[in-house]
Amino acid sequence: MIHPSWSAALRSFDEGMRRQNLAEKTRRAYGVDLGQLAEWASAQGLAPEQLDFKALRRFAEAQGRPVRFTYEVNPGEVWEENEFWIELSW
Repeated sequence: MIHPSWSAALRSFDEGMRRQNLAEKTRRAYGVDLGQLAEWASAQGLAPEQLDFKALRRFAEAQGRPVRFTYEVNPGEVWEENEFWIELSW
């Protein structure tokens, strides 16, 4: 079950996409993906504002996607500082 804070966040995101005139299929695709994230995060006891890169890594791994670096699950491609220095040193 999705926590009410996630339901509100999903509605807000959909309204933003609607204001940008995104196609219904696009909005639905995002809705499915974000709905899965919301269900997982709710089960973990995470509210939308508590979602961080580490939680996104755990979500991706729970979905069967192995994650080597944090930027692989972050659309902004942000590295954790320790990952950056370790990779740079090799």
